Amino acid sequence: MKIELKIWVLIIFIEPVPPFCAYVWESFEDLMVRILIAAAIVQIVLGATLSDDPSKDWVDGLSIVVTLLVVILVRSITNWKKEHKFNELNDITNKVTTYKVVQKRNPFDIPSDDLIVGDLIQVMIGIFHLLIYFL
Repeated sequence: MKIELKIWVLIIFIEPVPPFCAYVWESFEDLMVRILIAAAIVQIVLGATLSDDPSKDWVDGLSIVVTLLVVILVRSITNWKKEHKFNELNDITNKVTTYKVVQKRNPFDIPSDDLIVGDLIQVMIGIFHLLIYFL
């Protein structure tokens, strides 16, 4: 007689946080940013060629570019920090969360990472206790 032991392992894949450059690129995908980039290029070209004083009129286009850089950097830094903070809080929540599981008629607490298919989870709703088959 051959006995096989099958162990189910729950592997949760956590996506890595995108690099900062991905957030900068995401900011460039905004339609308003693209319109302002085009406006800055047109203003620099027209200010440097067709204006009364080409040595000074290109500065308006440059001010648009500087403003765009500030907006893009602030937006990217904010999104990057939010993503890191969310992942931090998510990790803390996953480590703290435990469930009362019933195996062989004995309830005990296990972390959420150790739950497997077939575990009976004891859910407490008010004063009622229910056993739910974890799928």
